[in-house]
Amino acid sequence: MDPRIERVVYLIENNLASPLQMIAMAKSVGLSLSRLQHLFKEETGTTIRKYQQELRIKRARELLLTTQLSIKEIVVAVGAGDKSHFVREFTKSCGLSPRRYRMHLLSVRPHGTVINEEQ
Repeated sequence: MDPRIERVVYLIENNLASPLQMIAMAKSVGLSLSRLQHLFKEETGTTIRKYQQELRIKRARELLLTTQLSIKEIVVAVGAGDKSHFVREFTKSCGLSPRRYRMHLLSVRPHGTVINEEQ
């Protein structure tokens, strides 16, 4: 992978709760915004925004599984600005709203058991 894109991926993954400005990311790796967007899609197969959204959903799923944070607190923790929009995107991606997703997880696993989703 292009080292500039690796750097952008690192920035996104390590600043998920903070709004990253794409122009600032592009400048930090010495690319124009349009070149960064093109190269990112070429290297990852997805757009920067979609990549961020997928990471936010993945992180929200982890937090729903491993914490007692409220949905609102999780929305803030994953850097999603609008709760309603995030809930719609989560539901579209996972097939359940965050609340129902958590309820489903609690109903199918023994209390206190942590499930590794990568297994």
